[in-house]
Amino acid sequence: MSLCVPDDLVLLTGTSLDTEILQAIIDQSDRQISARLAVMGISTPSSDTTLESASLNLSMAGVFIRLKADGSKASTVKVGDISITDTIDNTVSNLEQVAYSAIDSYAKTHGSEKQYRNYIRKVNG
Repeated sequence: MSLCVPDDLVLLTGTSLDTEILQAIIDQSDRQISARLAVMGISTPSSDTTLESASLNLSMAGVFIRLKADGSKASTVKVGDISITDTIDNTVSNLEQVAYSAIDSYAKTHGSEKQYRNYIRKVNG
């Protein structure tokens, strides 16, 4: 089950991408969340507001990456002598940073203390 839905992405980004494409972007975002949590030994719940927010942010970043990749949203537009540069890369970076912070925050409140312990073995020799 997805942590967010395509309608959320349409409302937040104004994109006109097909629902199938948006769902694929959401699925990829959810896989990234699950993989990050799995490294920490935490399973992904079917619903959590913190992770839903992270999924939306990663999905919005995915939409912007897709629009840049297919040429729908150029980084720079030049008309005559005027050049306008968009900050898609900065926007994507900021969205990802917010998402990863939310995931790490979730992990801190739902992870076990054991996984953060370091074990040291003394060897005489």
